[in-house]
Amino acid sequence: MLLLVYLVNLLFAGLFVAAFWNSWWLWILLLLLIAKTAVEYPFVRSVAGFFGQQRLMVYFAVLQPIHILYTIVVGWLGKFGSYRWKGRKISK
Repeated sequence: MLLLVYLVNLLFAGLFVAAFWNSWWLWILLLLLIAKTAVEYPFVRSVAGFFGQQRLMVYFAVLQPIHILYTIVVGWLGKFGSYRWKGRKISK
């Protein structure tokens, strides 16, 4: 499942780059971004409600592109970089 999420986020980045050469890709990107936001919003809203952070949901749609970039960067660094987790250093 994580690989699928990662690949979908890479697709968004690829569509963003492709949109510089052909605006048709921009429309596909926007359509998929709207679909992604619509699917994720109910889940994130319920989690935010559970933690009493519903006021932060006003930023949800605006932060979607940043979340895509974050997922790509952290996924790459997690696979090939080193990091600390619960006091242990993990190296690849």
